[in-house]
Amino acid sequence: MHSFPSLAFALFTVSSSALPLLSNLAFYTLPRRSPAYGGVSRVVNTASSRWYSADTYSGASWGGTYQYQCFGGDISKYPTLHQWLSFDNLLQINRPALALTNTEDQIGYIRDGIIAVAEESIVDPRVILVVMMQESTGRANSPCTGGHNCGLMQANRGSTSFDSSQPRQSIKQMIAEGIQGTTEGPGYVQYLNNDASYSYTNNRWPNNPFAAARCYNSGRIDPSGNLDIASYGSMRSYVNDVANRLLGWTGHDTGSAQAQCGLS
Repeated sequence: MHSFPSLAFALFTVSSSALPLLSNLAFYTLPRRSPAYGGVSRVVNTASSRWYSADTYSGASWGGTYQYQCFGGDISKYPTLHQWLSFDNLLQINRPALALTNTEDQIGYIRDGIIAVAEESIVDPRVILVVMMQESTGRANSPCTGGHNCGLMQANRGSTSFDSSQPRQSIKQMIAEGIQGTTEGPGYVQYLNNDASYSYTNNRWPNNPFAAARCYNSGRIDPSGNLDIASYGSMRSYVNDVANRLLGWTGHDTGSAQAQCGLS
């Protein structure tokens, strides 16, 4: 994730015990537990439900190999939910990369943290996993970049790093900060919801996980609508990479893979 200008926003608080069912969330105000975006934030529009499944076994079949594809920045050409591999498949495919920098216990905490945050935020666990891999390659003690983008999800200002004295709790917190926001700025959920406080992001496709990914990396979408166009020093290939990761790409041949799509 990269830094971008912050804007003022209004705050609303509701009781977490009053959370409605997903079918009633279309105009629901985000619950808060802190003075800003940190706390429980969740998808609020039912249109996002077509991009969500809590079933970690559900997904397309894994063929054993994967060839990087070019989606051209066109929102209509990115893979649909039924084309994504299952969460369990994706976790297994990425396990060798996770094992390079994490203990088996830490990998277990990462899995548990993703599942818990997915349930809290109504963001598909596969999206959380691949965005995490894109941001930090799943390294629990990943250093901060730019002085403030920290942790597994390289989240917004105010994000935290790994705490070896509380590994399970800190791993979940790092994941939650990336998806649900920090006390100083938005996370993936706020972009998915097209939060009015961040209307400058120019997200004409609220609820779409790939549009939200562009915002998460760049802070905005180019007025042309081309998701391959980056800003604020972000990655041109970011959304294309996320899409490919959902289909089984693990980041191998990075550079040459993106070069074939003109994204290196």
